[in-house]
Amino acid sequence: MSEAYYTKVVEEAHLENGLVWSIPITLPVTEDEADQLNIGDNVALYGEDGKLYGTLKLEEKYTYDKEKEARLVYGITEDEHPGVKKVYEKGNIYLAGPIQLLNRRHMMNSRNII
Repeated sequence: MSEAYYTKVVEEAHLENGLVWSIPITLPVTEDEADQLNIGDNVALYGEDGKLYGTLKLEEKYTYDKEKEARLVYGITEDEHPGVKKVYEKGNIYLAGPIQLLNRRHMMNSRNII
């Protein structure tokens, strides 16, 4: 999410088009990782399985307030909450830009693959 979309979701629980959306979708990285990337770079997006799923065309790098995100998204700032704990453990910089899907991840449900 761009910084504008991120702010709208965190502060208002809506996307810019009015759709209700209460948890931001972000790509966090450390400051060291962000320093190695330039606007316009293509960033590879790998899954936990090591498979390349897509690329992000880097348009923005921005910092965010972890405590504010935790408070507004989860209604709590204590890291006993699993969502808050994840926010606090993430890198301090968010990357944003259009994503190109290269491989779709298949998920199993009780009936079939979706």
